[in-house]
Amino acid sequence: MTTTTDYIERILRIANIANRTDVTLDEMHGLETEFGVNFSDPLTWKRMADTNIGEQALTRLLPTLPLEDLKRVHALMYAGRDRESATDMKKYFSTRGESRKDMEHSIAEKRLALATYFGRALERARDDGEDVDTF
Repeated sequence: MTTTTDYIERILRIANIANRTDVTLDEMHGLETEFGVNFSDPLTWKRMADTNIGEQALTRLLPTLPLEDLKRVHALMYAGRDRESATDMKKYFSTRGESRKDMEHSIAEKRLALATYFGRALERARDDGEDVDTF
């Protein structure tokens, strides 16, 4: 049986691939993106047209997660970002009526910071005695 922790590990592996692919594509196009993107540069537009297979893989993975696991992953991501408990974040999003698509989109768009967010959230959950696979 796949656990929420297993899904987080898989998401992080794919996000890492996507993040490294971004760097490689930027380098291939001769772009320095450390301080942002220059949209008036034609190279930027060529780079944006390139496909990031890691990003595509993440976008394909998220809809396959069981809904309860997706809710936990989503809550943990925000718990790590906002330094709240995962249980509180899950309750908060439940009251807002977050759709599955909204949760998937939120996770995918934050892929650059997922390692930090999940690291903080998992550490806090461990310190609080919270089971991330069942909360």
